Amino acid sequence: LKRVEHALCQVWQQMKPSVQLFGGVRNEDGENVVGIKGEVRKCHCVRNEMSHFCMNLQYYIMFEVLEEGWTEFKSKMEAAEDLDALISAHDLYLDGVVEKALLGERSQALVRQLNLVFDLIMRFQGFSARIQEILKEASQKRRLRTLRAEVETAQGNWGVDGEGAGELSGQEDVDCFPERFLYSTRYELDAIKGDYKVLVDGFLKLFPTVPHLDLGLLEQKISFNIS
Repeated sequence: LKRVEHALCQVWQQMKPSVQLFGGVRNEDGENVVGIKGEVRKCHCVRNEMSHFCMNLQYYIMFEVLEEGWTEFKSKMEAAEDLDALISAHDLYLDGVVEKALLGERSQALVRQLNLVFDLIMRFQGFSARIQEILKEASQKRRLRTLRAEVETAQGNWGVDGEGAGELSGQEDVDCFPERFLYSTRYELDAIKGDYKVLVDGFLKLFPTVPHLDLGLLEQKISFNIS
């Protein structure tokens, strides 16, 4: 859980400055790339949904499992009349934490489904990192071309000429994203979003298989998130 939470924080840190990378970026027809902005916006939405899922799961473990279990254990500890009663209360506390935290034998189906959700989140992190690297590379090339144009203009020439033009123009237009890149980005992001919904739905459908656990509040919060 901590690993995927950290991964989602990294995604947010990478995506936060992405809006500044869009200035002047165009598609092959010379039009502003509204599509890539939309996909980055979708990335933010998907990240928010995944972060909400992880925060609610963490809330469940911290407050409905650990804090509630500790309160019960503290009450039994104060009422214990001898060492055996104290040891028994501690054992019950540990067993309750393990079971309620989905670590018991009867919760293994939930754990397997939860691991699939976590694996998808790590897949999303890799996808987001690739998008950000492409945007950064395009932005750096664009700044380099602008700088060369300013140098050429200061020397009495118009724009980029000579070797600089050969490196940063023509088929390697730094302001141009191929349409296949936009389509593949949209397709992969839609696939991740669809898989996430399916996996979370599957996770929720397994709740009735663990009637010994009180997962009503967790189910309500997660269901609200994906509806």
